[in-house]
Amino acid sequence: MKRKVYTTANTGHTRKTGNFLTVSRKSGALKFTKDLTDELKLKGKKVQFVQDEEKPSEWFIEITNDAHAFPVRISPTGAGVLQSVVICSELLKSAGLKDDSSYRFLISTTPVDKTLYPIITKSGKPVIRVK
Repeated sequence: MKRKVYTTANTGHTRKTGNFLTVSRKSGALKFTKDLTDELKLKGKKVQFVQDEEKPSEWFIEITNDAHAFPVRISPTGAGVLQSVVICSELLKSAGLKDDSSYRFLISTTPVDKTLYPIITKSGKPVIRVK
């Protein structure tokens, strides 16, 4: 018998841990993993996304009280979620990711300028969805 074994390692059905942001150009969803949501204490907070105009591929997340910032909703799994097709599209475009796939980015939990958490755009990897 020649076996083909399916596990969490090869089917994509694992709990995503670590400090990641998933970005979907198609739906406009931005989802922080539960680990990142907990680490940055995003429950009940607002965030805005900041792009460095001098280095357009560099993006940051800023936790702020600004009235126009995006409120972070917490999903039943504890992940932080918000919606913006514009941010998803601009972030993926500036990172050189052109298709309509979802991508996962590593987020540094060490702030620069005291409030800006870098989105490591070079870490962008497509999210593999099993149908």
